[in-house]
Amino acid sequence: MTQEILKITDGMGAWAAIYPVGGSLLPGLVATTPSGRLGTPEDLASAARFPASDDSAYVNGI
Repeated sequence: MTQEILKITDGMGAWAAIYPVGGSLLPGLVATTPSGRLGTPEDLASAARFPASDDSAYVNGI
């Protein structure tokens, strides 16, 4: 069986804070995220690691 990941989209990650967004815009951006926080590189790594792990053995079609 072949598994393929086409795309993992990071959305608004914490690394976006290094861009010249402006301090007043950041709280508004955070408020638009379902989790109420910015993602971290570790969040993205976990999302990429899960499909390759045994934990996803029964998952099909995320």
